[in-house]
Amino acid sequence: MLKKLISFLNNKTITIWGYGVEGKSTHDFLSKYTKSEVFIVDSDTNIKDRNGLFSKSDLIFKSPGISLHNNNLSFTDYNFTSSSEVFLRFFGSLCIGITGTKGKSTTAKLIYELIQNTKEKVDLAGNIGIPFFDIIPNISEKDFVVAEFSSHQLENIKYSPHIAILLNLFEEHLDYYASAKDYFQAKYNIYKHQNTNDKLITLPSIKNTPYPIEDIKYTTDVLIHQHSISVLFQVAKILNINTKLVDKTIAEFTSLEHRLEFVIQKNGTKYYNDSISTIPQSCIEGIKALKDVNILILGGMDRGIDYSSLCQYIENDNNIKYLFLLDKTGQTIFNNIDKSKFDKVVYKETLSEIISELKNLKLSGVCLFSPAASSYNQFKNFQERGNYFKSLINEL
Repeated sequence: MLKKLISFLNNKTITIWGYGVEGKSTHDFLSKYTKSEVFIVDSDTNIKDRNGLFSKSDLIFKSPGISLHNNNLSFTDYNFTSSSEVFLRFFGSLCIGITGTKGKSTTAKLIYELIQNTKEKVDLAGNIGIPFFDIIPNISEKDFVVAEFSSHQLENIKYSPHIAILLNLFEEHLDYYASAKDYFQAKYNIYKHQNTNDKLITLPSIKNTPYPIEDIKYTTDVLIHQHSISVLFQVAKILNINTKLVDKTIAEFTSLEHRLEFVIQKNGTKYYNDSISTIPQSCIEGIKALKDVNILILGGMDRGIDYSSLCQYIENDNNIKYLFLLDKTGQTIFNNIDKSKFDKVVYKETLSEIISELKNLKLSGVCLFSPAASSYNQFKNFQERGNYFKSLINEL
């Protein structure tokens, strides 16, 4: 597998577009294993004729964060590819790939730890933070690779994993795609290029999306419920793993940071950090999971998402008494929500102002920070936002 990949990449003119973690990993691999001529296009490089460089490139590794739509380009304009597409082309038969709007990382980590418990060799890579080219040199033909795929990593790919898992779909990343339909179509690539020997695990709710899923030809016998644990049992069934190991994996599992993460209990209040929440549906699921949330903090960057369903849900949740709203989406919700349903509704521009207000009120109960919006106008990413929230709470 590795030899075929090196042969494919060798003696070419290759451009890496975007020099973040993934771009640097790609560059390191190409430098070590090939004799290809490599160019870097990034905000820090002085490339006056980008499109001219693209025209003479045999391959262009585009980083996931770069939107072709926002750059007025289409996939067919040049020889675009990605590390995810190249990985699936040569190692897809070993791959258990997970995508969906929410729940990808947790599901991927659960499956990874399940296979670890069988003592088989398994790697974890992809959108969870480990570039594919970091693990490729050490993969053998008997290994498993559990890979989390974002829509950006799946966009325009022509290969799919052996076991594909499509968890759920909600409108997301509308600032990246030309339309919500394009976002959904990118997600469908997780299974579109499978063959009759491959497996797809999906959910009944997928059929009710605004842009219905295309005909699924290859599925497991049972469509599962929308829950990472159900997915785990389904994967175990496909791989003939004893259910006792599934139980062991679940019992020993620790949640990922920024995903309904318990922060601290202070002055009678339990604080939870769910900064990963970037859409209304994930906020709703967080409220459901904790069950007794009475203090809710939400809001962030406005990307044109409809918040009417979230407003309706929290208006009808009798537990939520105090609603703290911030940033652009918070202002929109503040202007539209029925404030008579709550003991207090507060709008502030920043998270620090919200926490100061919270401190002054001296409330008790369960406080959930679940923004239901992107973070990019005030923070680098959801991790930075979550860490900032935790630092403010720890200083209370």
